[in-house]
Amino acid sequence: MTDAGKLTLSGLECCPPVDENDLSTPRKPPHWTVPAVLAIFGGLNNGYNLVVVAEILGDLRSEKILTSPIQEGIFVASINVGIVAMLPLGAYLSDTYGRLPTVVIGESVVVLAAILQIFCSSAITLTLTRTVVGFGMALCVLLKPLYIAELAHRDHRGKLLIMFSVAFSTGLLIVSVVSAFQQEGARNWRLLLGVGAIPSLVLILAAQFYLVESPVWLDLVRARRNEQEHEEEDDPDVATGLTTGETVPRRQRPSPPRTDSAPTSGSCCTVLLELFDSNHVGGTTLTMFLLGMMYELDGMWMLVQYRNDVLDDVVSSKTEVHKWAIALCATIFVVSFVPMLLVDRIGRRPFLIVGVIGSTLSKLMFAIFSSSTKGWPMAFLLLVWVGFSQMGIGCMANVIISEVFGPRHRSVGMCFIYWTMLSTGMLMSLAYRPLQLMIGNQGWVYIFTFASVLLSVPVILRLPETAKTEIGRVTT
Repeated sequence: MTDAGKLTLSGLECCPPVDENDLSTPRKPPHWTVPAVLAIFGGLNNGYNLVVVAEILGDLRSEKILTSPIQEGIFVASINVGIVAMLPLGAYLSDTYGRLPTVVIGESVVVLAAILQIFCSSAITLTLTRTVVGFGMALCVLLKPLYIAELAHRDHRGKLLIMFSVAFSTGLLIVSVVSAFQQEGARNWRLLLGVGAIPSLVLILAAQFYLVESPVWLDLVRARRNEQEHEEEDDPDVATGLTTGETVPRRQRPSPPRTDSAPTSGSCCTVLLELFDSNHVGGTTLTMFLLGMMYELDGMWMLVQYRNDVLDDVVSSKTEVHKWAIALCATIFVVSFVPMLLVDRIGRRPFLIVGVIGSTLSKLMFAIFSSSTKGWPMAFLLLVWVGFSQMGIGCMANVIISEVFGPRHRSVGMCFIYWTMLSTGMLMSLAYRPLQLMIGNQGWVYIFTFASVLLSVPVILRLPETAKTEIGRVTT
C-alpha cells in the first residue's frame, strides 16, 4: 500500500464494517498529545491499581481481614488472575471492534470494581472485586502500548511509550506518599482502593471528547473490505452450469503473496501457530518470551509490592520504612526520565544492556551482604537495584514488545507475550509470601539474581534494535 494517506497495517483481519466516513476521510497522524493523554492516564491507572496493595497489606493484617500468608498471596495475585483470564478477550475485542471502544469498556469495568472495593469487608469479597479490576485492566493492559505505538510518529514513539512507564511509576509514588502522610493505624485503605477509579474516569471522558481511533486499525478495516469486495466481483459464490443447471463451487483464486505490510487472510489461530514457526517469527517469539520472563523474574515488581516487608528487614523503625519506601518509588519515577528523553536517539538495546548488568550486580551485592549488614547502605542498594531495573527492562520491555512483531503478528504476538508475563507474575505473587517465611528475602534475591544471569545472555545476544521499525506512519 503506497498511496498517500495509507498506513502500514497492524493486527488481524477479523474486523466488521465500520462507518463509511471513517474509511473514506483522509487521515493524518494524530497530534502527539493524543497518545500522550493515553500514556499518562493509562500508565497512572495501571501503576496505581497494581501496587496499591503494597500499602494496605499491613492494615488488612491488623484488621484481621487477611489472616494467613496464603490469603495474602491470593489477594495480591487476584488482579493478575483477572488479567490473565481475560487478556485474550482484550486482544480479540481490540482487533474486532477497535482500540477506542475496547478502552472504554475496560476502563468502565475498572471504575465499577474500584468503587465496589470501598464497601468490601472480608478477604473473599476483596479478592473477588480485585479480580474484577483485573478483568477490566485485561482489556487494556495489552491495548495501551499497542494503541500508543499506532498513534505515535516513529520519531517520538519510544519516548511516548516510556511516558507510559513514567506515568506507571507516578502511580506508585502517589500511593506511597499518600500512605506515608496518613497517621499510623488510621490509614483509610478503602479510600486508597477507591481512588483507583479516577484515572479510568479521565480516560473514559477523554475517549468521548479527545481520543481518536487508531488510524492503523481503520486502514486495516478498509483494506480488508476492499479485499472482500474484490473477491466478490471476481469470484461469485456460485456459478450456474451451462447445460445442466447445476451449481458449481466458487473458483478459488491463488492467494496473493504474503508481505509484512499487506493484508493477508488468516484466522487468529493460524497467526498464533505461525508465532512458533521458525519460517515465520518463531525466533522473534522465543526472544520476546525470554524478555518477558526476564521482566518478571528481575524481581523489581515483587520488591515494589512487598517493599514494606523487605525494608522491615533492612531498617530499624517504621518511620524509616516509610521514608525509604517513598525513596524507592521516587527513584523509579526519576530514573524513567533518562530513557524517555534519550531512547529515540540512542536506541533500545543500550539502555536494556546497561540496566540488566547494573541490576544484576546490585541484586548480587544485596544478597551477599544482607545477612551481615543493615541500615541505610542496604536500603541504598535497593534503590540502585530498582534504578537500573527501571532504566533497563522496566522501560524497554513494553517498547520492544510493542515494536518487534510485524503487522500480521503484532496483536496476537503481544497477547501471547503479555499473557505469559502476567501468568508468571501471578504465580510469583502466590508463592512469594509463603516462600519468604521459609527462605527469607535474601533467598528470593538469590533466585532473582540467578534468573537474571540465565535469561539475560540469550536476550542480549538475540535482541534486535527496534527504533526504526515502521508501525503506522503515514506515507507521503
